[in-house]
Amino acid sequence: LCTKTTGNSIWTIIKNFSGNKKRMFYASGKKYIFVNKKIKKEFEKAWIEYNKAYIGNIIDLEKIELLRNFYNTQKALGREVTLFIMPSHVTEFYFIYKTGSWNEYIKWKKALTSIAPVYDFQYPNKYTKDTIKSDMQTFFDASHCTYVVGNKIIEDIVLNKGNFARLLTQENVDQYLQLETNEIIQWKKENKETVNWINNTVKEESDAI
Repeated sequence: LCTKTTGNSIWTIIKNFSGNKKRMFYASGKKYIFVNKKIKKEFEKAWIEYNKAYIGNIIDLEKIELLRNFYNTQKALGREVTLFIMPSHVTEFYFIYKTGSWNEYIKWKKALTSIAPVYDFQYPNKYTKDTIKSDMQTFFDASHCTYVVGNKIIEDIVLNKGNFARLLTQENVDQYLQLETNEIIQWKKENKETVNWINNTVKEESDAI
C-alpha cells in the first residue's frame, strides 16, 4: 500500500532470483545450505528495532480501509483475492506483547477479518517457535522466513492441503485471538533463556545510548 513497501518487495524478489552468498543458497532453489554464523546478531538487531517501533503502536484504520476498498474493487472485477498474514519469528510478537501493543495487534487482526477471511500464519507454532541457531531452516532473521516456510504457506493457500494456517473469520477470530494470547504467555514462561537474552540485548542497547 505504499511505494517503499512495493520497492522493498521488488528488491526481495531480485535478490531471491540472483542468489545470496551471505545466506549461502543457490538461486535455482535446488540446493540450499543454511549456514549463517551471524544469525544471532541479525535477531538482536531486529529486537532493538522492535523495542522502539512497537511502543505506542496504534492500528492504522486508514490503511485498513484502503485494503478494504482494494479487495472490494478486485472482487467486483471478478478477480480472486486472498488475504493472509505472513509469519515472523515468535520473538517479534513477543515484543508486541512486551511493549504493550498487544491490544492493538488484536484489533488489527479483527479489522482484517471484517474485510474477508484471513489465512493467519502469524502465531506461535512449530515454525515460528524454531530455535535460533546458525543452521536454522525456517528464518533468516526475526522477520523473514525461508523457502521452507514459504512452501508450507503455498500448500495451505494454493494447494489446499496444508494445516499451517488458522483461517480467521468474523465468527471465530475472538476464539483464535484468545488462544494466541494464551500461547504467547505460555511461550514466555517456557523460554526464559530466550526472554533473558532479549531483555539483555535491549538493556545493553539502552545503556549504550
